Parts: sequence; structure tokens; C-alpha cells
Amino acid sequence: MYRHSIILSVCLIAMIAGCQQMPVVLSIQAGTADPAVQVLVDRVSQEQYQRYQLDIESMGLGLYGGKEYDMGYRNRDFHIDNGSTPGNQEACLYLQDNFKDMGLSVSVQGKYKNVVGELTGTTTPEKIYIIGAHYDHIEGDMPGGDDNASGTAGVLEAARVLSQYQFESTIRFIGFNAEEDNYLGSKDYVKNHVVPSGENIVGMINMDAILRPGSDAMPDRPIDVEIETNGSLPWVQAYAQAMADYVPSLVLGDIWDYAESSSDNDSFQNAGIPAFLIIENSDGDWYPPNPVANPYIHHREDASDRLANDPNSTSGVTYDYAFATDIVRACVALLAQEAKLAGEPATDALIVIREVMIPMPDGVNLAADLYMPTGMKMGECLPVLLEYIPYRKDEDRGSRYPVYSYFTERSYIIARVDIRGTGNSEGRTIPYEYSDIELNDGEAVIDWLSKQDWSSGNVGMFGISWGGFNAIQMAVRNPPALKAFIAMMATEDLYQEDVHYMDGIMHTDLWMMSHDLYNCMPGAPEFRLDQEWLRNRFELEPSVFTYMRHQRDGAFWDRASARDKYDQIEIPGFHIGGWYDGYRDSLPRMLENVK
Repeated sequence: MYRHSIILSVCLIAMIAGCQQMPVVLSIQAGTADPAVQVLVDRVSQEQYQRYQLDIESMGLGLYGGKEYDMGYRNRDFHIDNGSTPGNQEACLYLQDNFKDMGLSVSVQGKYKNVVGELTGTTTPEKIYIIGAHYDHIEGDMPGGDDNASGTAGVLEAARVLSQYQFESTIRFIGFNAEEDNYLGSKDYVKNHVVPSGENIVGMINMDAILRPGSDAMPDRPIDVEIETNGSLPWVQAYAQAMADYVPSLVLGDIWDYAESSSDNDSFQNAGIPAFLIIENSDGDWYPPNPVANPYIHHREDASDRLANDPNSTSGVTYDYAFATDIVRACVALLAQEAKLAGEPATDALIVIREVMIPMPDGVNLAADLYMPTGMKMGECLPVLLEYIPYRKDEDRGSRYPVYSYFTERSYIIARVDIRGTGNSEGRTIPYEYSDIELNDGEAVIDWLSKQDWSSGNVGMFGISWGGFNAIQMAVRNPPALKAFIAMMATEDLYQEDVHYMDGIMHTDLWMMSHDLYNCMPGAPEFRLDQEWLRNRFELEPSVFTYMRHQRDGAFWDRASARDKYDQIEIPGFHIGGWYDGYRDSLPRMLENVK
């Protein structure tokens, strides 16, 4: 966000002349949402947005690009004299790679290295819509979490959702560089690309500093969206209407229609192209005589792990990820309507991931990823397959894609759920494997999955090892919605064949020594380390002590074993094992005894 003394001077001159600018009032009434557009809006993920934001504010440490980009501190500066810092170059690479992974046509434009991802229209490709944000920041140890990792993350999340579909007109997603140097990047893009090419840019959206809407000086002020433009009120009105129709929780604040916003939208407006800026606070909040709205802009404390996001700071104002995600949702709605959704997904991607929290009867919420086939129609209901394990769903997505995509392309929804107290699920970590807490939660999860509007009501379970074990155990419990299960490398005899007492002899290995520590790790991307999180994961003894107190077969092991409950399994099961599998004896027993 380029804020220079010239803007203050203009404002003061206007006030002295007695012509202080007043915000514009638009008359907006909620209309009827297009169900097809609403599907896209609902696919915008706050968790994914937050991951992008955290990645971008971490540039300069080499965490993404490697050692050659490691400056020893976070920075994305582009200097007019010295050019790009390694952190700025790392951010440029990150944007290119993400756009490529989305199947967009990617280019790096001009000497300022604007990163452009294009989704070409099917029938009117000459009509072009742009959504952009600047990815640079200023020199020094400056993470720029709000200014402007927040807007850049919004462009990436909009691109992730929209790139899965086809549109009649073209949509461009742009990360502008050198905005902090009098927005040189976007000026160069308009002057040396848009104008010479004679392109028909129908509208441009610019997101800058959208993550910290609470005013430090007035923390009780309502949280709303501020918009700045110059003569593009019809385009602004279209965005405001999209807010009202698709994201009614988002409150429209002041709309300022004046000469300059001091960000990349100005480059387009000065060329006669409709454009507007979405921002957490307008100019009226930034400059005297009003209090400064956000003291951490252009400050080293503008980061998710510093004062700008510290609830214990003087004002208590923090980053508002839900607010920023809602802004992205409204942008997706506007672009989907204006560029005209053309039906089927534009790529061969098989999966759309939705992140949800599933409520348990005691108020604890379990974190879940829903892997849904692309192109699901409004009102379509599909069967759900549940994998219910403690192995941190967020870090495991890449390895599970081949399995999940096999099922999604055959019209199943996959639900990957973190067990209570593991990964990103709330609550106290389970005391040991297959406890009543875990299995009771499992029944609640199955019930919840069966009752969602995208569910056919039929749920299956599958898994390997832990996920195979609890699939067998849930089959014994027979929740009404559970219709079948697949158990891979699992057993129904917890004492004789589980990892703890194989054939009655105590067994210790790396997994036994490490899985409690693994469960204690905080979940990505926030990696919480507050007192509640630590208490729920460390104020309990390691589960190995529980197993050591039960060295003989008996009630403790019987509680979740199916070996004497074969007759309670009433649904089909598919068992997979191998000759050298530690649980190989379970297969013939299950085949013999389950009828």
C-alpha cells in the first residue's frame, strides 16, 4: 500500500478549500443468488487462504525457494535502484508455481516482474477481467502480513477456485511488483502491455491490506469493507451487489470516489479502465484529524506472529481471516457472474477440498477435509467415504491424492477427519488407541456426514492400519448410516496381533516411542502454542504406560476387539492384507466368522 505525503497534502488542500470529499452512498438490496455461482463461492476456503498468507509473509527465509533465497529475515522488497531482494524473487517464484499448478497460462511481465496467470475465455476471450494485488513490500525485516500478503493470498485463493471452471470471458490473476515504489509495476503493465495491445479490460479488482479491519484507535468500530475508486461506480456497485447476494455477512462500509487511491487500481483508472480498491480502512481512517487506524502498516510488527496479530496488545485487534476470506468470496462471485460461468470445470482436476469443523455432542469440533468431485451440481447428493485417523490431515494431502482421486472420479466424496486432540481437531488428545471417546466421536462423525445436503445418507469407512482397525470397530457398533467398510492391514484381535503385545510378548518400536509426540504437534497452518492447546496435549501420560499396565489379555483389550463380536457385524467388509503383514491371520478368521 503506497501511502505518500502527497496524498495528505491533497487532502489538506481540499479541506482548506471547503470541499472535503464525502463517501458515496449506494442503494443495494439483496437479490437472488445464482446456485451455480454460489457453489464457487462456497468453495473458497479460509484455511487455504490462511496458508497462502502465511507462505507469502514468510518469503525471504528460503522456506519455499531454498537457501539461495534465505536473507535471514522476512522481506519482499523491490527497490527502484537495487531491484528485487531474494525474498521478492522467492515470492515471484511462488506465484508462478502456484498459477502453473492451477493450470493457468503463466507469464512474468515487464522489468518489474509482474506475475500473470490467465484463464482464457471460451467464447468472448477478448473481454478481460483482472483481479490483482501487489506482492512486494518495503526494505528491512518486514513480513508485510497485512500489507500485502493478505491481498496476494486473496488473488491466489480466487485463482484456485475459479481455475477449476470455464468462463466465456477471460480472467487474469496478477501479482504486481514495485507497488511500494509509486506502483511502478502496474503502471508498466498498463502502459507497455494493456494499452499497446488495445486490450478490452472490462474491470479490475485490487485487494490491498484486507486482513486487519479492526481499528486500533477505535476497536469497537463495526467491521466493514472500504472501497476506493475514481469514476468506476457501476463496477463498484456490481461488487456491492455480489456481496449482498452471495456473502451477506460482509458489511459494506464507506465508498470513496475521488482522484487517487495510492495503489495499483490507480494505474488502470488513469487509463480509463473501470477499477476499484478493496481495503480494510479508507483514507479517512488513515490520516489526521482522524486517529491512525492501523499503526503496524509498514512496520516490522505486521506479521501473524507479531504485535499486529497479538490479542494481548493494547487494542486487542488481530488479523481477521474470516473477514479477508469473505472479501475473496465476494470477488469470486463478481468474476463468476461477469465473466459468465460456462459450465464444466476447465481443468482435469478431480478434487475440490472443503475444510469443515464437525461438531461433537460435547461441543468439541473435529477438523475434516472433504474431497469432493469437481463439477458437482447444485442439489446433487453422493455417498461419503470416511477415513478417520490421527495422522494430521493437512500435512498428508499430497500422499493421499492418488487414493482419494480414484474415489472422487467415481462420484464419491471423501471425508478425512483428524481424531480428537490430533492435527487441527479440538479437545484433549485421546488417551490411547480406539478408546470409547474415539469411537463415540466416530459415530457422531458418521451421523453428521450422512445428514449434509451433499450426502446421499450412505457412509462407508476405509483405512490402513489405524484407519482399518477403527473401521472394523465401527462396523461392530453398527451406526445406521454406515453401509460398508474396507480394512487394510488391520486386525480384530487387539491383544494378540496389534503392535503392543504380538503373540503375548511386549513389542516396542519407533512408532510406539514416537506416536504420542507426533499427536502433540500443533496443526498447520497456525501451529498453535497457547496454554489451552498445550494443556490438551501434554497434561496426560504417554499411552505406552497404559499398555504396560495391561500386559495380559482381558477386558481392556476386549473393549474394542471384534474377535468375540463377529455376529454384530451386519454390513459388507472388504479385507486386504499380505503374507508378510503383521496382521495376516486376521483375514482368514474374519472370512470364516463374519457372516
